[in-house]
Amino acid sequence: MSAAGSTRLASTRSALVGACRTVVALKGLKGLTMSGVADASGLARATVYNHVRDRDELMAVMTAALRAEVIAVAQKHTTARDGLAAVAQWIATDPALNGLREFNAHTLVDLLATIVEFPEDIALDVMNVLGQWGVAADLSAAEAALRWLSSYLLAPGTATERETGADIVAASLSLDLAR
Repeated sequence: MSAAGSTRLASTRSALVGACRTVVALKGLKGLTMSGVADASGLARATVYNHVRDRDELMAVMTAALRAEVIAVAQKHTTARDGLAAVAQWIATDPALNGLREFNAHTLVDLLATIVEFPEDIALDVMNVLGQWGVAADLSAAEAALRWLSSYLLAPGTATERETGADIVAASLSLDLAR
């Protein structure tokens, strides 16, 4: 594929993800249809279908983008406390997650059930970020951080609660490093 083709593909994928997030923020998953995403993105329905086969693939693309974004938010920080606070803030204020909280809380419960199972790919992502922050990058530390962060999916709490929680979790991760 040419450089122009790659750029166009990335631009279209970005428009699809943005449209998915907008639709979910405003209408929840019920509003996430191929035609709804086409309308929100300004793309033709045929273009949407050229990039994703169905609603499930559309959701997978959006989920992958959200995951990449949360990792990018975490990697912008050099300390566990600042990174955890930033990710908790992102979870609490992301419009798509707010839409899920409002319209599809059961979907977030299902997501939490998946996180509790702690899939290997998620564990590796979290361990890599913890290592970049200079704290324990083992499985138990990653699980502790992810469980704390996932609690904000359903109940984002206040900014003060998130900041205080980040202080506590970061301190506990630092203690694990000293062992």
